[in-house]
Amino acid sequence: MRFKTYPFLRLLLLLEIMSLCACTIDDGEAYPENEWVRLTATIAPLSGTSRAHVGDKGNESFQIEDRITLFITPQGESSSGTLERSMSLAPEGWSPRLTWQEIKGRQIDFSAFYPEISVSGSGIFMHTVALDQRTDESFSKSDLLAASTRVERGNAVSLTFQHQLSLIELRLTSSSTFTAEQLSKAVVRIHACSSVQLQAVPIPKVLQHMEDRMENIVFHREEAGTYHVILPPQPIQEPWRKKWIEIELEGNTYIYGAPLELNGGEEFIALKSGQQLTLNLNLDREQITEDWANKTVWVYGLKDIPPVDTWNYATDDGLGHGFVGLKWNSLYGWYDCNKKNPQEGTGLDSNMCWAAACSNMIYWWLEQNAEYVRRYGYSGPSQYGNSIDSDVFELYRTHFNDTGNDVAGALSWFFTGRSLSGGKQSPAYFKELLGENEFVSTVIPIYTGRSLSDELKILFNSPKAIECTISTSRLIHAINIWGAEFDENGEVCALYITDNNDSDLYRQPEGFSFLDRKKTQAGLLYKPVKRISDKYYMEGSIKGNYSFYINELNTLDLMRDKWETFFKE
Repeated sequence: MRFKTYPFLRLLLLLEIMSLCACTIDDGEAYPENEWVRLTATIAPLSGTSRAHVGDKGNESFQIEDRITLFITPQGESSSGTLERSMSLAPEGWSPRLTWQEIKGRQIDFSAFYPEISVSGSGIFMHTVALDQRTDESFSKSDLLAASTRVERGNAVSLTFQHQLSLIELRLTSSSTFTAEQLSKAVVRIHACSSVQLQAVPIPKVLQHMEDRMENIVFHREEAGTYHVILPPQPIQEPWRKKWIEIELEGNTYIYGAPLELNGGEEFIALKSGQQLTLNLNLDREQITEDWANKTVWVYGLKDIPPVDTWNYATDDGLGHGFVGLKWNSLYGWYDCNKKNPQEGTGLDSNMCWAAACSNMIYWWLEQNAEYVRRYGYSGPSQYGNSIDSDVFELYRTHFNDTGNDVAGALSWFFTGRSLSGGKQSPAYFKELLGENEFVSTVIPIYTGRSLSDELKILFNSPKAIECTISTSRLIHAINIWGAEFDENGEVCALYITDNNDSDLYRQPEGFSFLDRKKTQAGLLYKPVKRISDKYYMEGSIKGNYSFYINELNTLDLMRDKWETFFKE
């Protein structure tokens, strides 16, 4: 029996079949599950006044074997639903390649970081820049780039990486003091936060800088006179307006504060993500960059020293005028090695002021470098009992005759073994660190017209101990400067010194009423200074009598850069 098929039945059947097919089509047929994810990545340049080159690769485009961390989060999923992949750039593209079969969802968030990172389950991680960025490797690895995009399933994934950190370019020039070659040998540090917390998924985001991680970070040297440093984005702290960047060059340290505004008048309040700040600094010995008016300043490392108006009298001038002094305390950080017998002609140590001054500097150096010294394995003299019982001064007494000598030479004798007239063979305690027979001290003559104030400002802004050579018509004497006062014009008006000729102040009775105060044993003395006929003089033993001419300064640096290099090697 044959059935007749009506046209409208054929149409219904066709529509039903089409409807059935429409119900069974899935995403896999529209976007094949085995199709590769087409992934490309580029790097956007930093914003700023000029193009920045970061690291030996430039970090302007990805290179073969560069590695990124890729995060894939289906829209609406929490971080627990994120797929994480480490990928490397090969000639044929990013590897290992992804297929859509590995990825859920129709809309997907892709985020990525370069260099590779490691994150916690919360999707939060911390990035820390290198504290010493002088090498290409440490500088390049300090950088952090991130990218993110949202795509429909099956579409190409194009990632444009943005710099998440901030770059400072420092350009050094000098009008008259330094050559281009000298400028290329500077060591530049900046005080800043070294770490930042970031969100990795679903999109990269800077959360906060870590305020408890303030460090001194060393710049990377590029071409002559140009330096770069990579830092987390962060607000400018108020103390940085006075002291932010420190430049060590030719034995001097120059301090620069953060500027109040940028070129064009924009207020400078923060280092911003993805931006470059370019600073042009003119570096000259005469340049003073800090407000010193009415300040009392101490040598690096000294602390907790009471105000001078709370001190008692150590001695007087016999005319009713007392001279204040401060008794030694191990917490303060200064030292006062004294001659056992300062009377001329005793043959013991009466002419060894140079050795006492050196000893004070060495004790300061050992204390401020204590952890480095311990790791180095130093076993030389270190005990300081009191002003007339100190191992370092005793070393000089046993190795030299009681005659005058050279302060700078005596320091080099102790540290590196450089020979010195009248001395026995040196132990050269730190020759492996500093080099055998090398000079370790910088000599700064204070001749007519040269500013003692300017020299002291440079020294107080650096980690250095200071010897001061003074003289009268009949003697030359070495003392130590541990601090200074500056007047309303920023000129030095007083020094805080230790004098190795005053062992009597250590021995004397104390605690009884003396003039309008009490008598105290003392090591640190307050000495007014005056500029007369373009020369500097320090007050002597009679009030208002400026009898000691200031000839020169000898300095000893903590040499932190050499310590860092030594232990790195």
